[in-house]
Amino acid sequence: MRICTLALLLLLVLGTHSTAAIFEEDICLQAEKELYSGRGIHLFTECLKVPELNKLEMAYAYYCRGLAYAYAREYYKSIVDFDMSIIINPYSSLVYSDRGNSYFEIGESEQAIADWNKAILLDPGNPHPYVSMGYDHYLKKEYVQAIEFFNTAIKYNPKYALAYNNRGLAYHALGEYIKAIADYNEAILIDPMLAWAYNNRGGTYSKIEKYQQALSDYNKAIKINPRLGRTYNNRGLTHARMGQHQQALTDFSKAVELESDNSEVYYNRGLTYNILGNHQKAIQDYIMAIRIDPKLSKAHNNLAFTYATANPPQLRNMEEALSHAVIAVQLTLGEDCASLDTLASVYAMTGLFDMAVEVGQQAVNLANRNGNIKETKRLEQSLELYKSGITPSGL
Repeated sequence: MRICTLALLLLLVLGTHSTAAIFEEDICLQAEKELYSGRGIHLFTECLKVPELNKLEMAYAYYCRGLAYAYAREYYKSIVDFDMSIIINPYSSLVYSDRGNSYFEIGESEQAIADWNKAILLDPGNPHPYVSMGYDHYLKKEYVQAIEFFNTAIKYNPKYALAYNNRGLAYHALGEYIKAIADYNEAILIDPMLAWAYNNRGGTYSKIEKYQQALSDYNKAIKINPRLGRTYNNRGLTHARMGQHQQALTDFSKAVELESDNSEVYYNRGLTYNILGNHQKAIQDYIMAIRIDPKLSKAHNNLAFTYATANPPQLRNMEEALSHAVIAVQLTLGEDCASLDTLASVYAMTGLFDMAVEVGQQAVNLANRNGNIKETKRLEQSLELYKSGITPSGL
């Protein structure tokens, strides 16, 4: 779930977990003030040592430390603290909602949904579990259901910026770009510091080829939060679409710096290195992308093509090219024209023209089934060359 982790996104932008000052002890009051400062865990640990805490304060302190752990992405520890809070006070809708978010982050979807449902049962007017459940449906590509949950959250809190932001994501996924932009606009109107709303609106502007508006939104998102790796990646993609590959390279490199565990940013930088003619660095980035995500078929495909065609020729490795081309076709179940085309090309370059013809014909058939006339014609031209024992020029 990599627009942003659900629990962290909620903590960062909602005002969802604003604390009511129920403490009297100085250490606990200080802990409240610094909940998300990086010192929250330590300060609430000290708060929990105060013998004068009553049951309500104790439950609340465990809840707040759980939030601090979630903010630090220590989700298992956050769950332990939410458990303790629930044992002491089993009637808090917010605690169940946030425990559900932490379960979701560790992949325990069933437990997460159970907690969100419990949160709704305890307080049907609490909008937060509806947003969480909507986001769960969004990630499952169940966009209509997601919108229904976001609508409910907005019904209970019409000033809920993240609900509008997330509904915008669902509308974008459905191709309803005007509605998506309207929701992002509303989210920004409610919370002008919601960096993700600018990022997401930028993505929609880029999709409809309003590149300058997209760049403006990405710049605003980065100004608010300079550590949004995905925004640098998205801005890089927009620069690439505008043919500004050097600017794209700079953005992708910053994205790699901020999100070194993200296969997509390595892939995008590798593609840019390829375009700029630096095949050695392209190969290195594709390898990193595959190391992070061995099932990233497009990285295997591009690595295969680069190994087969790289300059200087010393970089070429036909054995590796063939291996990765085969993997790309396997990962896409033979349903991707680009992967089939690459495999056919590599077979031709290694002199295996019978295999090139067989795979090339599969590519032609697939493009034809997909109704892609231009691609079908190009692939047919390559196929005729394979039948004549000729490798297409440009390879």
